[in-house]
Amino acid sequence: PEREKSQAKAQQMGLKQVKFIPWMEPGELARWAAQADVILGAFGNTPQSLMTVQNKIFEGLAMGKAVVTGDSPAVRAVLRHGEQALLCERGNPAALAQAIQALREYPELRQRLEQNGQRLFCEQYSLAQIGHRAAAHLRQVIE
Repeated sequence: PEREKSQAKAQQMGLKQVKFIPWMEPGELARWAAQADVILGAFGNTPQSLMTVQNKIFEGLAMGKAVVTGDSPAVRAVLRHGEQALLCERGNPAALAQAIQALREYPELRQRLEQNGQRLFCEQYSLAQIGHRAAAHLRQVIE
């Protein structure tokens, strides 16, 4: 919804390295994400954004990518800052830029996030793990 405004701002600021790509189907988007060094999560301050962990965060973890996302109680309930993702202040472009720069300057940090994030996803949030937990809850209800 903010595409036109964002494109105008990028053009106004002369940001030639910023590319706006058209809407993609999920499979094509996954191929693009697979080429990325970093996956960006959510950075807004809406109630919905603050109360959820967005799918793109889990998808980035599953792909073994370093994830940078805005800090919130919901995100902190799932991820540890500096271990599975970098969390930064929401609504603060400088904090986001600083987090991305840290991943560039410290490749070992990026590698740690990639490995730990993917491990966390596989151990806690994969379809198989969620299925096991759901089945266990259903068994408790039935008993």
